[in-house]
Amino acid sequence: MNLVLLSENVCIWDKSVPKSFALGTLFGTLAERSIPFDRMNAWKEILKREALASSYMGDEFVLSHAHISDIDAPLIALGICPQGITGVSIPVGESVRIFGVLLSPTVNPNIHLEAIRELSRRVLNSKWKSDLLAAKTPQELVQFFTT
Repeated sequence: MNLVLLSENVCIWDKSVPKSFALGTLFGTLAERSIPFDRMNAWKEILKREALASSYMGDEFVLSHAHISDIDAPLIALGICPQGITGVSIPVGESVRIFGVLLSPTVNPNIHLEAIRELSRRVLNSKWKSDLLAAKTPQELVQFFTT
């Protein structure tokens, strides 16, 4: 799967931020894109999914995600916060430093699963994750994401 991450959809926070801020900010970067989709419906779908279960994927990674009907390809936003993202339901002793928002088309549910698998595979690679967390600019983060 070829996930496309644009620098406009990247946030790097140098101090700890709450989950609600990270989610809202990252979703906002997707909403500002010129791709037409029902932003209110997408936001409701994200919040509905968040209410069902924790979006913590393990290995310091949260992925808020939802299916929406009016896009043809996945949209992704990614944020890093080396100091940690607070307010996430996680096991004791763990932290969250990588936060993603994924919107996938409902047309093909396999696209959604492939995107989640690809993101998880990357985060499980400790070298990739440490390089990602060391990024200082959105462009640098995108560069790590595409390799």
